[in-house]
Amino acid sequence: MSRVGRGWDREALVQTVARIDAPMDSASLSGPCLEVGRVAFDGSRGISRVEASLDGGSTWLEAGTRSPRGSSTWVQWAVEWDDASPGTYDVLARATDGTGALQTAEETGSFPRGATGYHHASADVRDDPLSDPEAQP
Repeated sequence: MSRVGRGWDREALVQTVARIDAPMDSASLSGPCLEVGRVAFDGSRGISRVEASLDGGSTWLEAGTRSPRGSSTWVQWAVEWDDASPGTYDVLARATDGTGALQTAEETGSFPRGATGYHHASADVRDDPLSDPEAQP
């Protein structure tokens, strides 16, 4: 029987995670048309769904996903944000694994079972002067 040292979890299952790379945290963006997204992973259980929230978790939008290249690979995901009004937004992402288990919102550090919680990014959306015919250069 193998010994697990220093208090680490014996099973060491990979935690389900969705990561936001677009927008990057603290990004300043020109709206109104933006894309939110990037990757999700959960080990070998498979990702069945990814969602993004543009309002700090009050509402969720289902993301489009690409098929993974294998059973233990990242899944790419994206949400088209077509009506981004000027303001500051708390963007969150969460995934559901292939067994139907939703990623936990509880934030924990990596010890002893792996980090958990929803990934989030702050985005500052400003008017796009090129989309306003009345704007002066």
